[in-house]
Amino acid sequence: MRRIRKKNFIPTNLDTEINLEILSQGIDELRYMLQNINVNYSDVETEYRISHQFEEQISESIVLSNGIAVDSNYKIETYTAYSHSFIKQDEYSIFKFISAERLAELLYKDHNGYYGVIGHWGGIISGLFPEVLRRNLTWIQPSSFLENGALNNDNEPGVYKKCHPAIIADELNKVDHLLISNIHLSNLYLLSPNMLEELAHNVKEMLYLPVRMPTRLLSIVWGHGFSSYQYDGQSYFRWAIGTQSKFNLELINSTSQSIKVQLSWESETSSVESSILRVSGLGLFVNVPVSNNISSLSAEVTLLPGKNNLQFEYLGIPVQGNDLNLYQFMIKNLILSINNQPYLLNEEAHVIDHIEDYYLDDYSIRQKLHSSGFFEVKPIAFINSGYFSVPLPTSRYLHRDSFVQLKDGCSEEFYNLANQGIYSAVVLYCANRSTRLEDEVSTDV
Repeated sequence: MRRIRKKNFIPTNLDTEINLEILSQGIDELRYMLQNINVNYSDVETEYRISHQFEEQISESIVLSNGIAVDSNYKIETYTAYSHSFIKQDEYSIFKFISAERLAELLYKDHNGYYGVIGHWGGIISGLFPEVLRRNLTWIQPSSFLENGALNNDNEPGVYKKCHPAIIADELNKVDHLLISNIHLSNLYLLSPNMLEELAHNVKEMLYLPVRMPTRLLSIVWGHGFSSYQYDGQSYFRWAIGTQSKFNLELINSTSQSIKVQLSWESETSSVESSILRVSGLGLFVNVPVSNNISSLSAEVTLLPGKNNLQFEYLGIPVQGNDLNLYQFMIKNLILSINNQPYLLNEEAHVIDHIEDYYLDDYSIRQKLHSSGFFEVKPIAFINSGYFSVPLPTSRYLHRDSFVQLKDGCSEEFYNLANQGIYSAVVLYCANRSTRLEDEVSTDV
């Protein structure tokens, strides 16, 4: 008996048309990625730079060079997950949350059968397997399509392959238990349901999928150019420094629903001359007069699921400080409120410098896993290399678009991690495929 399924190099549910306005917001980040991922884009990039069409054609170059299309609804997050999946060192960050020993133990403990690890550091995990089990392990490293193919070493047990993320499902033999150690690949599969379903067809029992998760529903992330946060005994603040004129705040909504919030802050400069601070994004476009006196601003905005950008542009002359930095303007006492009740303020609103990944909410992740054929999902939140872990509620499949949680609501213990100074954790989703979707078809061939 073998299941018949359509093999697609490009996920069929993704649209190749790109919203260029959205794309342009992340173009600098994309250029950085293209210089660092293990793919040769030099000829394509040079051609487009000469023709002054690099921004308009970068999405097409990724499609043509890598065989994957991205729908504009996924914005820049799918690009981030996809491009970072090739960066070996970037993947190493998982071990800050879950030790390799714990990953290996979870994968093979009390199990027999065949195993798979997808990620750059699968060799570390497979090396911790007992040798008798290691012979039944396949390790696949994500790579550009130019490097497809098996790289088996007859002197080493198991199977080692390199292949493109879009065709891993085709290269992976049937395994009983599969671990994805690459967090960016986890995001890619969750953002591309068709790819997740293709992968699920090769898993007989358990899939272990790590996802970086915040411990707050909403978060404020300070972009490049802002100084580290300071506290003078009364106020929290950050300076915008340097020669650039535009600075970004990212407001992260880690739920699956739009949320209306209120923002308020104070601004000032070191200049005695009155200048203008232009605030745009999230439906705002206002010019705020600023000087060495404090100016206050408050606004109500709606945060969509995912990343929401708020941009500041200083229309004035920076002042050189004693440390030779050029100081432009200050954002002080930033407060984010929900229903006029403060939700993020003081250190909570000023502390986060950057975020590496796109955050999917817990409900959406469970829904995607259950709809891909996994009957039971048991997530575990890991902190500090696995020395501290918190089990989250188990959920079980009802039908393709629904599931039931065996414990109502999200785990209070998980969100209480914020009180211990922890912003984010890695949640390992342990998905059990012990039953099949009713509409899956098996056919004799």
